[in-house]
Amino acid sequence: MLNGFTQRVGLKKHKHPIDHLAELNALVSGIALYPQLSKILTTHDVEGLAPTSFFIMFAANLVWHAYGWHRKALPVIVSSALTGIAAATIVVLIIAWQ
Repeated sequence: MLNGFTQRVGLKKHKHPIDHLAELNALVSGIALYPQLSKILTTHDVEGLAPTSFFIMFAANLVWHAYGWHRKALPVIVSSALTGIAAATIVVLIIAWQ
């Protein structure tokens, strides 16, 4: 399914070992904020978290996401989307629960 999507959209898939490493890194870095998000959701404790940091992370990932689409780089698109969603959710929760 993802293969057909990447072909229709024109995303490039490379076979070099560094590209495989980049894909793995995209997944790992894309889910890096989810343990923090999980802790926030289970404890409702946002004390000590700076919303500005997570907003900057969200804004930076918007730029990375646009760059990923521009370069047709699937690892960058996936990583930036996952991180951006988590960062935006954390910002909203910090504002709502402070």
